[in-house]
Amino acid sequence: MVPAGTVVTPAVLGLAAAAGYDALPAVPRPRVDVLVLGDELLAAGLPHDGLIRDALGPMLGPWLRALGAEVSGPAASGTTRRPCVRPSPPPTPT
Repeated sequence: MVPAGTVVTPAVLGLAAAAGYDALPAVPRPRVDVLVLGDELLAAGLPHDGLIRDALGPMLGPWLRALGAEVSGPAASGTTRRPCVRPSPPPTPT
């Protein structure tokens, strides 16, 4: 009815219902956490003393959203040695 990869919009749902479909195979949007690393990055102001503006962080979220992802962040972190990834909790038994 519609090509694989088509975003399921209200119009697609209406078309499916009119064609007699009760369900559509679908996958959820990917979820992305944006983490910007760098002790040299500035969030505001002009570059100075070896520091530069973060030009990539502000554009990553909107770019990924335009591609269909659910985005959290950007979160900023320096590059000093510290954990930046936390383990996922164990799955709950069903």
